[in-house]
Amino acid sequence: MEDTASALADGEKLVSPDEEQTPYYGSIKTSLSPARSSAARSTASTRRPAAPAENWAAAYWALIVGKRVNVMLIFLPLAQMAVSFGWGDLSVFTLSFLAMIPLAALLGDLTESVAGHVGQTAGGLVNASFGNAPELVFAVQALRANQVRVVQASLLGSILSNLLLVLGSSFFAGGLFSGKKEQLFNRVSAGANTSLLMMATLALFLPCHIASYHTAYDEHVLVISRATAVGMLLMYAQLMLFQFKTHPHVFAEEEDDDEDDDDVDMPLACAITGLAGVTLLVALWSEYLVDSIDGFTQATQLSTTFVGIILIPIIGNVVEHIVAVTVAIKDKMELSMGIAVGSACQVSLFVVPSAVLLGWAMDVDMTLNFPRMEIYIFLVVVLIVSHMVGSGSSNWLLGSMLITCYLMVALAFWFEHVTMYSTSQDRQDVGP
Repeated sequence: MEDTASALADGEKLVSPDEEQTPYYGSIKTSLSPARSSAARSTASTRRPAAPAENWAAAYWALIVGKRVNVMLIFLPLAQMAVSFGWGDLSVFTLSFLAMIPLAALLGDLTESVAGHVGQTAGGLVNASFGNAPELVFAVQALRANQVRVVQASLLGSILSNLLLVLGSSFFAGGLFSGKKEQLFNRVSAGANTSLLMMATLALFLPCHIASYHTAYDEHVLVISRATAVGMLLMYAQLMLFQFKTHPHVFAEEEDDDEDDDDVDMPLACAITGLAGVTLLVALWSEYLVDSIDGFTQATQLSTTFVGIILIPIIGNVVEHIVAVTVAIKDKMELSMGIAVGSACQVSLFVVPSAVLLGWAMDVDMTLNFPRMEIYIFLVVVLIVSHMVGSGSSNWLLGSMLITCYLMVALAFWFEHVTMYSTSQDRQDVGP
């Protein structure tokens, strides 16, 4: 009783053992969010608040020094120097590529900070909108340069990287170092995600099939791509309603309290300003990256397809890759699944159709007519992952299989040199 009175005097909230704590679904971490948008953070309603920063400058500084990856911000001025002094496309691409990695991490941290201020549902929508902002900003810059093939390859590469490399590494590391031979996760939410990925596969197959009877840029291909994109975004909106309103219990997961110690208590205006500023930096360095791709591929003899599918996704996925493996080792496979499969689902249902509609607005013929080989690989990968997560358990051997699949896909794309679309007239042999 004395402990109870003391707790009440200190203003602490007492929760009975039978009282169910309502999880915070403002972060879309379970089904859709990448790690950089708080996939490995605990619920906002129960997390321990960090000490507030005295001012904006202190808050930004705490945010920057809070993660080791931010040491790579040194590449920002180096990339700018490479552009200003004409060091060549190879240097510009390499330095801009390295600079984009910490920018993507900062964008995710600021997104989470904003989401934590605006409430449960609005926070989920913020994470849904900005969770994959680096991919979307890069897509806009590539469309501006009429690099449709780069946009297609980078978005598909992000999906494949999450489903094979990130998820595979999580299964592998968790199976070996978590202390458990089998790790369990919610197969209901995993099944919902893989079903949505199957729908995304159909959305890519239809324009490809229509294109086999028309030219690549035929009006019919554009119409079906844009109509399908609208349908996918409507499906995404329904998923938001399903997750945040009607069936939030399906996506409940365990917490990761360790992440709270590094949180920065940032005022909302400070977080929004920082989010806008970092987004502008991402846009600028994405422009450098896009403008130097052609020169980079010529200098390295790598194909545009390989750069888009294998290299570009590293920018957004390297941080979430590390977090996914870390939480898997802690035996928090539900979080790890949310990072990997959830991020792939978000790119498929939100970023890809958004890129199509943005291309329409920019008068660029961005379609869903991906090369056939890429659609087949996407379909097979989704089937493999669906089969693996159907049991609700994982082990290191399953992880090794997924990693091996990713390496085989990377090798295949090393030798595939598709410049635009899947017809034989649009193929061009370049690179090694």
